[in-house]
Amino acid sequence: MTAEPLVFVPAHPRVTDYGKDIGVELRGTDRDDLVGIAFSSLERLVAALGEYQPWVAMERDRFTAFVGAARRGDPGLAGSPAQLPRSDGRGAP
Repeated sequence: MTAEPLVFVPAHPRVTDYGKDIGVELRGTDRDDLVGIAFSSLERLVAALGEYQPWVAMERDRFTAFVGAARRGDPGLAGSPAQLPRSDGRGAP
């Protein structure tokens, strides 16, 4: 099995009713849509956002699924990439 490429995503810690979690940053567009921001390398993230920007690395497919859930307004997944199923079918990490 080939490993899914990683992307580096601006993130921030957050506290939910269920405990500590992470949230990734989504941005709105002129068309009132949500888009996710991801970088192909940590070096690119740091160059664009600075060395103090919190980040998380995740499989590209997981990030795409997370952004899709956020666009749909899925309250069970939006804001919590850790809850998404893994691309290898083994469930959440």
